[in-house]
Amino acid sequence: MELRARRRALGLSPKDLSLFLAVGEGVVADWESNHRHPRDPGRLRGDLNDIRDLHDQLVSEIVDQLEETEITNKSLIETYWTNDAYWEIDAYAREHKIPASLHNTAAAHAQQIIEAKYSTTVSIERALTRKEILARLADIQDEQNELDLDDPEESFTFDTLDFERISLEHTLKERRD
Repeated sequence: MELRARRRALGLSPKDLSLFLAVGEGVVADWESNHRHPRDPGRLRGDLNDIRDLHDQLVSEIVDQLEETEITNKSLIETYWTNDAYWEIDAYAREHKIPASLHNTAAAHAQQIIEAKYSTTVSIERALTRKEILARLADIQDEQNELDLDDPEESFTFDTLDFERISLEHTLKERRD
C-alpha cells in the first residue's frame, strides 16, 4: 500500500516506476498487491526517496526558470507528453530514464507554487519536439510565400508568422546550447 501511495504521489504509473527501478512492470504490481516483496526493502525506500528528491529538484528548476522572467498571467510552463519527447530535449532525463510523467507532476506543482506566490494564473502546455518545430517552420515559410505584402492584412499576417518563426528558431537554438 505504501509503495502505491508514494508512486501515485509522484504521478508515476506502474510502468514508469518499473522503468526507474529497472524491474518488470509485473514486479511493481506484485509488490503493490503484496504478492511479492522486494528483496531489499531499504533499497526500494531509498530509490523512492531519490525519485522524490528528483521531483523536488525539477519543481525548483521550473520555478527558478519562471522567476527569471516577469511573472504574468501569460506565463507558461512547458512539459512533455511522451518519454521520447522529454528525452529528446533533456539528455540527463534520457540517460537516467526519467519518465515524462515525473516532469508533468513537477510542472503542476511548480504551477501551484507560482500561482500562490504571485496571485496569477500560469498555463501548462506541451513542449514541441524538434521534428514538430521544423515542420512548423516549413509551414510558416510556405504560408509567408503565399502572402501579398502589398495588402495590409496579409502584411500583418506575415509579421505575425515571422514573430512565431523567430520564437521557434530561438527555441531550437536554446535546445542545442
